[in-house]
Amino acid sequence: VRTRLLAPFFYNICTRIALITHGKREHHQSPNLPLKNHQKQIKKRNFALIPHVERPMCRIVCLIACCLAACSGSLAQSSKLYSLGASPKAKDIRFNLHATIANCCVQAGYDPNELSIHSKDSTLINELDIGKTSEDGSQNITLTFKDKKKRTIANSLTEHFFNSASISRQCHVDILLPQALPLDLDFDYAIGSAHVDLFKLPVRKLNIKTGGASVALDYSQKEPNPIVMDTLFTTVDMGEISLYDLGLMNLKHLKAEVLFGSLYIDLSGDMMQQTSVKANVGAGKLIIQLPDNKELPIKIMFNDSPLCSADFDRSFKKIGDNVFANAAYHKKPEKALNFDIKVKMGSVVFKKLSKKKKFKSQVSH
Repeated sequence: VRTRLLAPFFYNICTRIALITHGKREHHQSPNLPLKNHQKQIKKRNFALIPHVERPMCRIVCLIACCLAACSGSLAQSSKLYSLGASPKAKDIRFNLHATIANCCVQAGYDPNELSIHSKDSTLINELDIGKTSEDGSQNITLTFKDKKKRTIANSLTEHFFNSASISRQCHVDILLPQALPLDLDFDYAIGSAHVDLFKLPVRKLNIKTGGASVALDYSQKEPNPIVMDTLFTTVDMGEISLYDLGLMNLKHLKAEVLFGSLYIDLSGDMMQQTSVKANVGAGKLIIQLPDNKELPIKIMFNDSPLCSADFDRSFKKIGDNVFANAAYHKKPEKALNFDIKVKMGSVVFKKLSKKKKFKSQVSH
């Protein structure tokens, strides 16, 4: 990508230099030609110089431009800081990530048996604790990274709302997880942005907590979780969590706490399990993106308060005290997606909305 973007830039510069040089050479060879008329001729012939007169020169220019672009792209790439192979005795991996400030991308690694960490800034990694394999066969790995500045609550909030772009430019971390063993993942983000691509990852349990960060979770290639995910925990303080492709998670239970931030759940993908969703919303916002498939049975138990707001799609009808369901629920109640929601001062939306724009990681792979 960098090569395609930078090659025209270098090509343009080198071509201009070649044209100027060629113009000077012609000017010296034609001393009797007036300068103004000569410059006009050079301008008229600029388009012909490249394909005809200076074809060998242009090939050299293109070669130099591509080399410079490739070199600049390679210099910008992040380097591998750590790599770790799975223990031969391990039956599963418990990976804990604590990120104070960073733009972080998590995905499956190229080696199914290796965990690797990539970043441009090696000072971000403060602690990498590789625990011994426990008696039950679990290998515990804890990764902590943060910047070197001392932060208070005030300047942390300031950076979150007004300077998130500089955070993403300065602090890039790639985490490539192994695929060979079941994973129990625990992610704790403070400030910044994060993208978790679960494609190819056999996730058994997942816990995501965000203080003021924006976190997006999806399946890039739309292939489901190869194993059953028992529970997904989400906690949103003042940040945002976006869960895409919920049906591909092969999920049994989703438990959510939304304090002041927002939680977005996209119900795309065929449900592989009878999933139950339990959510407590304080002063935040819970948005449920209904799928295109109208045959998905959904039942909602909604405990509201006078200070909250709710916006349900027309397809939901009240079937009991604080209980709502769509038409598909009456056909297959045993396969329903069950929601149990408690709201204090926040808002809840159940609608088919325009697709939310996914977070696009700026981390280089």
